[in-house]
Amino acid sequence: DLRFYDTAAPIKEWEHRDRRGGGLTHDIYDMAIDSNGSIFSVGRAGTGWWIKKIYPNGTEAWNITAGGSCSGINDEAYSVAINSNDDIFVVGDGCDSNPGTGSGMWVKKFYQDGTEDLSWNHKFYGVVGGVAYSVAIDNNDAVYVVGSAANVVHAYSYADWRIRKFYSNGTEDLSWNLTFDGNNGYDRAYSIEFD
Repeated sequence: DLRFYDTAAPIKEWEHRDRRGGGLTHDIYDMAIDSNGSIFSVGRAGTGWWIKKIYPNGTEAWNITAGGSCSGINDEAYSVAINSNDDIFVVGDGCDSNPGTGSGMWVKKFYQDGTEDLSWNHKFYGVVGGVAYSVAIDNNDAVYVVGSAANVVHAYSYADWRIRKFYSNGTEDLSWNLTFDGNNGYDRAYSIEFD
């Protein structure tokens, strides 16, 4: 459920409910608000991921559901961020990012009308999979993605955390393709922020 309250008083302005994607699991993992007050939420519905735009008055603008095509693997959108042009960036994981070898981490860009910028359909993973947990955008509209991927540092490092940077045009800054292994343990980066 999404509920919007007026900040001046605890009065519920609107409520939005959705049960897309089938199954029993419908989770909201993250939300962001653009410069016009529209709300973008992302998460998981059944075995697929989704992104939704809702206008400030509670009217749904668009809802995109994707993934869920691999048996036993869920596709999930974990984080959303908005740049200075009000473009929307979403990160998560899914089997279509790494067919045949498990889930892969991905970052996607959408415009305000819900159209995907396919030049931003970046996919990356470790030896057997990976997940992107968080996305943040700096003052120059560079996009930073953090998460984890299996056996990236070496063949037996298990889950290694990683951070990647992309310029505003979608080109990756390879100097920011950083990984960390805490002595063959399960290392995951769950969030990123700027000071």
